[in-house]
Parts: sequence; structure tokens; C-alpha cells
Amino acid sequence: RNKKILWLGNRDLSSKMTKAHRIKNYPGLPDIKGRDMAEAFMKHLDSMGIEITEEKITAVYSMGEYFALQTGENEFLEAESLILATGVMQGKMYPGEEELLGRGVSYCATCDAALYRDKTAVIVGATPKEEAEAEAVDIEGQASAGSNQTYSIEEILENEQELTGETKVDDLSNFKKGDWNLILINKQHPIPEDYEFELGTIIGSFQCDKRVIPDLLEMLKQAQADGISLEICSPYRNMTHQTELFNKKMNRYMKNGYSYMEAYKLSSQAVTVPGASEHQVGLAIDIYTSSHKLLNAAFGETEAGIWLAQHCSEYGFILRYPLGKEEVTGIEYEPWHFRYVGKAAAKIIMEQGITLEEFVEEYDL
Repeated sequence: RNKKILWLGNRDLSSKMTKAHRIKNYPGLPDIKGRDMAEAFMKHLDSMGIEITEEKITAVYSMGEYFALQTGENEFLEAESLILATGVMQGKMYPGEEELLGRGVSYCATCDAALYRDKTAVIVGATPKEEAEAEAVDIEGQASAGSNQTYSIEEILENEQELTGETKVDDLSNFKKGDWNLILINKQHPIPEDYEFELGTIIGSFQCDKRVIPDLLEMLKQAQADGISLEICSPYRNMTHQTELFNKKMNRYMKNGYSYMEAYKLSSQAVTVPGASEHQVGLAIDIYTSSHKLLNAAFGETEAGIWLAQHCSEYGFILRYPLGKEEVTGIEYEPWHFRYVGKAAAKIIMEQGITLEEFVEEYDL
């Protein structure tokens, strides 16, 4: 109060903040997009008449009753009080660390765990919380993708001759209750106990509802023709596997101090509750690309992610958990998760930018 404030820093405030899809733990601004938080901060600064200058400070000297700040232009600023807010910074502590960054060395287990699949990884840390990082590598780098194995377009299409016998599905343009391709499965609508379907093998141990395979192959072939490299990493999962994924996520949160109910709520936003996963009925497939083998929001910005979002409906698939629809689906944005609904329904859902929940409600299914 009654102070003259000089703000030295980036006019964009923080790239980590502005690129964040959703920030849920900031007091007073719960569950907010990173860019919206940055705008709220800027409005606050503007209301107080505080401007941001990008002047670089190279040294700070204590002068007794005030501080002297030396700028990059060898000029000096004086301040009675000084607040240092350096943000998140990773120190380079070990020989070779900086040179090998991005080539085997990284700082985020949650972001980069999939890179260590089938590899021996070492977690270096100074406190017990790094145990959670080690567990994240185990969970995200192995189980989250559904298995330790993935298959490229080339490998799958080599197997195409064995798959061409799969029966083409009937016309799915007339929507009615009970249509297998339009079954709504989520936390509010778990898999019916009497639901039955036949699995077909895509390749190796990878399976899905056999009625999906013909359109899946057509999509993969067109992607290949367009120069897009796709890899299937998680199709059908059984109940045991889905339960294992969910429990590991729960345990990870609880080890970090969350209560059982808090861990359950957080886990269900990232891993579908067992018995309520579309993977368990063979209608959902997780897909990424050889140059980005991570199941994260950044996949949506890759060529593969963009191609899938633009063309998936032509082959009966939809982006099941789109950005901005988290309150409707109950699941975080997943640009890698595609659900089969048939071409007619997919065209409507993707063109209108709605979810399967909204489509089912609109057509009274």
C-alpha cells in the first residue's frame, strides 16, 4: 500500500502457466486454464497501475537501508524492498546433464515416462517425494499405454490380409436406442452386465471389437498415404488391467498425502473407473506417433494429432474427450483417445463440436 512498484520480468508472465491446459490448485482461481489465469493476473496489475519491464538484472547489492539492482546496461535501480520470484528452474548439478538433456535426461516423470518403456531408468532426488516420480515412471511409462508394446501402421498393415475377413458393419446412419456403436459408457453409465461383443485381433495381443477393424484399417492406410505416422498403443483392456491402472493412480495420489476420496476423484479424471471404460468393450483406441510417444495434451499439436482430429470422423471415430468439454465428459482432455461410433454419428459429433454425451441426449438414445 502506498508503494511504488517496479515489476521486472516477462510480459507473458510465464510460458509454463500460459501453456497449461488446466490449473486446479491455485487459491482463489480454482480449475482455470493457464491462459485465463495469466489474463486475470494482467488485469490485476493494470488495475494497480503496475507495468512490466523486461530489463534484465545482473546483480543485487545490499546498501544497508535499500537495495541496488544492476541492469544489463550497467545502470542501477534502487528499492527499499526486493521480492525474488524466479519460478521453476532446474539446476544443472551433474557433469553431462545439460549436454544430454532431451537425449535420455529429463526432469518430468509424468511427461516423459513413456520414453523409458522397456528401459532401465534412474531417478535422482534429494527428498522422499522423488519416490512418487519413480512410481510415475512405472505407472505412466508402462501401464498407462495399456502394455509395453506398440504397433506402427506398417506392422499392422503387414497383417492386413489376415484382417480382411472381418465383416463390414451394417449401415449405421439410422440412430436408435441399443445401437452397439452408440453405447454411452462413462462413470454415470457403466458397462451393462449383459453387454456382449466379439473381439477381433488387430495384431499380436492387440484386440478390439471386430466390427471396428475394417474402418480402423482404412484410417491407418489413409494416414500412411498422407505421410502421417501413427502407432496404436492401447486398444481393448480387460477388467483386471483397467483395475490395475486405476489402483496404481490412486496409490500414487495417496502416497502424496491425499485422502482416499480425494485420490479417487483425481484418479477418475485421468483414468476411467473400472467397469466404466470404453476400452473394456473394445470401442476405444489410444493412438500416438513415432515422434511423440507420450499420452499428453501436446500430442494434439503434432501432425498426427491434428490429422486424426480432422479426419477421424471419416472412418467412424471421434475425439472422445475434447478440450473444453471436461465438465461434460468428466475426463481431462485426451487428444490420443479415439472412440468408434460409426461414420454417420462421427460426422455429426465432430462437425458440431459436441461429445457423445451431448449426442446421445440430443437424439434421445
